[in-house]
Amino acid sequence: MEKGMARYTILLFLFLVCWHFGCPSGPDISEAELKKRKDIQQALKQSEEAFENGDFQKAVDILNKISKQYPQSPKPYQKLANISLEQIHKLEKKNILDSAPYLSAIQGGVEYFKRLNPKKENEKEIKKAKKSLIWLTNILKTVFSGIPIQKFDEALRNAEDLVPLVENQKWKEAKLFLGYFYLYKFRLDKAKEYLQQAAMIEANDGLKMIVKLKQVEPESSAGKKLVFRKVLRRGDAAAFFAFEMKKYKLKEENRIPGRYTEGMTIQDIQDYWAKNEIEYCLKMGVMRLLGSKTFQPSIPLQRIEAAILAINVLRIHKGDFRLIERYKAKTKLETFEDKEEDFGTDEFDESNEPYAFGAVQEGFFQIGKDKKFYPTMSLSGLEFMEILHKLKKKIRSNG
Repeated sequence: MEKGMARYTILLFLFLVCWHFGCPSGPDISEAELKKRKDIQQALKQSEEAFENGDFQKAVDILNKISKQYPQSPKPYQKLANISLEQIHKLEKKNILDSAPYLSAIQGGVEYFKRLNPKKENEKEIKKAKKSLIWLTNILKTVFSGIPIQKFDEALRNAEDLVPLVENQKWKEAKLFLGYFYLYKFRLDKAKEYLQQAAMIEANDGLKMIVKLKQVEPESSAGKKLVFRKVLRRGDAAAFFAFEMKKYKLKEENRIPGRYTEGMTIQDIQDYWAKNEIEYCLKMGVMRLLGSKTFQPSIPLQRIEAAILAINVLRIHKGDFRLIERYKAKTKLETFEDKEEDFGTDEFDESNEPYAFGAVQEGFFQIGKDKKFYPTMSLSGLEFMEILHKLKKKIRSNG
């Protein structure tokens, strides 16, 4: 009762003081600050509307304009990164390649962090900075698992702007960001050091990848980028193969003939960055056209296509053109549980299933207890690199 009366007396006293002298108020907000807040809020809303209406570029232009008007504000950059990530996911579902959202995602994330102010005495800002580093790490993972290879180095340079700002921080979130940054730079030992220092669940995927990369380390600079692909596309796979297998010099006299003939114009690769590498794979017979004169470089590579590539490389290397016939004979005795039509057919309308059977027999793929090969599933860059690594070992062991 006494405590309650004391509290009441204090409140009454404060009321009388405020009534007589006027209550203290917060700091006045200037008209310029109010205008700034209003302008930014309006721009954020307009960019969201443009994005929802399918105009990603208009949304980006709105955000870039307001960022130039108020360069110290972090919110437009945060919005830029978020809509860019959404655009990436939209395009990936449609198998469309566009470097713009990947680069703007990195730009937005980095510029947002630069405008934070995580000083020691400001716990709120420190908490915000740590949280944003987790967000930035997820941006790195998204960007470098799908960005067109021609823009990979540019995105890395943009991300590198953040390194001086975080490398002296002792936060585990900073170690996590640096670990993934150096992973994508392919500085594996340094990446491992930072990820171990982070000691976070989010570091586990990176540490596991480092172990695998050290086992099957790509030899080409292109391979060191394509290996991070979450989903490997047909054009990227052709380039990956051509660059990684260059020094193993497959014998052209043993190449496997198909619908492609040298000098043929492939309609959909004329402006593609890996046109020469695709033509090499077609010429050697390790990859095939889809349709009469199309390659479709932007669609995901399927497991059955990787199996065909692996077996045909062995056929070319050994000069053993009856290798596939032996697998055909074995397939008649033992088949997978997949639907036969999922394997597709070769250029003579025969099932591709023997290639899958051969790829399992040769150790390129494994199947589970369900006895399914899953021929139409896609592969990651790392899974494809594991196949190339096994091919290299077989070629070296056979001389």
